[in-house]
Amino acid sequence: MTRLVIAFALSVMAVGSAHAAPLDPVPAGLPAAERYQLDNGLTVLLVPNQANPYLDIQLAFRAGGGADPAGKEGLASLLGRMLSAGVPGLDEPALAAELARLGGWIGPDAGMESFGLGGQIPTLADKDVRRFLELFAAMALTPSLPADVLEREKTLRLGTLERVADNPESLAEIAVKLAAFGNNAFGFSGYGTPKSIPRIGAGDIAGLHAALFNPTHGVLVVGGAFEPVAMRQWIDVHFGQSAPWSPSQHTVAGKIPGHMAKLCAVDRTSAEVCFDNLLASPPTVLKEEVRTIHIVVDDPGLSQIPWRLVGVNPVSMLDARWPAFKIGTFMLGGDFTSRLNTTLRTKEGLTYGAYFETGFGGYYSDAMNISTDATPDALLKSIGLGMAEVKKLANEPLPELELTQSRAMMVNGFAFKFETLTDTVDQYLTLELASMPFSWLADWRAMLGRPTAAEIQSSLSVIDPDRMTLIIAGPASLAPTIAKLGHGKVVTITAAELLSNGL
Repeated sequence: MTRLVIAFALSVMAVGSAHAAPLDPVPAGLPAAERYQLDNGLTVLLVPNQANPYLDIQLAFRAGGGADPAGKEGLASLLGRMLSAGVPGLDEPALAAELARLGGWIGPDAGMESFGLGGQIPTLADKDVRRFLELFAAMALTPSLPADVLEREKTLRLGTLERVADNPESLAEIAVKLAAFGNNAFGFSGYGTPKSIPRIGAGDIAGLHAALFNPTHGVLVVGGAFEPVAMRQWIDVHFGQSAPWSPSQHTVAGKIPGHMAKLCAVDRTSAEVCFDNLLASPPTVLKEEVRTIHIVVDDPGLSQIPWRLVGVNPVSMLDARWPAFKIGTFMLGGDFTSRLNTTLRTKEGLTYGAYFETGFGGYYSDAMNISTDATPDALLKSIGLGMAEVKKLANEPLPELELTQSRAMMVNGFAFKFETLTDTVDQYLTLELASMPFSWLADWRAMLGRPTAAEIQSSLSVIDPDRMTLIIAGPASLAPTIAKLGHGKVVTITAAELLSNGL
C-alpha cells in the first residue's frame, strides 16, 4: 500500500499542482472526510480510508431526469447509458474490455433530482488506478456519444417498455409517480415513453451533456485507499479550470439551494442549448378528486394483484416533523415486523409482504405509498385492512414496547449507513447534492431518540388513506370487485395508455 501511495503521489505531482483551498472536516462521530471547492465551483469531498485496497469515485450534478424536455422524457436516462459508449481512442467494446482488464467498473446513476457517474477499482497496482481514473475523467467530460449506439439503445429501450406492459408490478410502480405528480418529467420517472424515446436524437444527447455537466452545481466524491494530497492534485488537473468542461456554460438558480432552474451551454455544433430543470422548485402536487385507477392487464389468470395507495410525502428531511414521521412510517411499514406486514402477511396470510414506502428529500419529498399485492378474492379485504392500519397507528395509543423496539432498530441501525466504503461515499454525496449540512447526519441518532408517542401520532395525521389515490393493476374482470370499494372515481386505463400518455 505504501508503494502505491507514493507512486500515485509522484505521478500526479509531475502533472500539475492543486489549487490551495481550506479543507473542512465533517462533524465528530462520522467517518473522516474533507470538503473543499475548486475555483470553477465544483465541490469536492475526500473520504480517505486505507482499510481496504480499493477506490470509489462519484461525480454527480444537481439535475437529472427533471431536466428532460416535454415530449423527450428519458433523455437523461439515455445520456447515462451513452457515457459508456466510448471515449477518444476507445470505442464501446474496447472501453468495456479495458475496464474489465483493470478489474474496475464505471456506470451512471440517472435519477430525477440528480445525475451521476460512479465507479470502483482495486488499488493493488498504481498504473491500473491511474489508467482507471483517466478513463473515468474521459467518460465524464469527453464521451464519444456515437449516434449508431444511441439508435441501438433506443430500440432496446422501446423493447423494454413493451415488456413492461405485461408486468403488473412494474405498471403499478410507474403509476405511483404519475398519480402523485402528473404527466411531466417527474411523473414519468425519467425512463421515457414509447412516444418520447423515438424523438430523442444525437443532438439532444450531446446538448444535455454539455449543459448538465457543469461544475457550478456538481459534486465529486472520492473514497478509499489514496493519498489526499496527490488526489487533490489529480482532481485539480482533470476537473479544475483547465479541464474540458463544455464552453460558455451558464445557469439560472432555482428556489432550492444549489439546484439550477435553467442549464445552458454551447454544444458540439457551436449552438447554445438550454434545459429547464423541473426540480429546481418543489414539484406541483396534483389537486384532484379521490380516485381508484384500474390498470387493465391482459392476463385473466393473474394470481397476484398488485395495489398501491398513493399520496405525496409532505415531510422533508429538514422538516421539524421528520424524526417523528420517520419513526411512525417505519412502524407502519418500514420492515418485516411492521404493522402492515404483520397484519396482512403474518396474521391474515393475504400477501407475501406489505410495506409503506416513503421517498424523502432535503427540501421536498417524493411519493409515499402502501405497496403490496393480494389474490383476487382477497383484494378487498387486504385494501380495507391496510387502510385501517394507517388510521389505527395515528389514532390509537402506541404500545410502549412497540415504540421502544422500533426506535431502537432505527437508532442502532445508524452504523449500517457506513457499513462499506461505498455506503459512506453515498451518504456524503446524498447530503451534498441536497445542500444539507453534514451535522444533520451527525445528529441522526439524537433526532430519532427525541419524538414522543404523541408527536409521532401527530406527524402521521398527514396520511389520510381516504384521500389518497388507489392503484390496482389487474385483468378487466376485476371491475366489479373494484366498484365495490367505493374509493372515489374509478379510472380505467390500459397498460399501453399508461406507458404512452400517463394518467
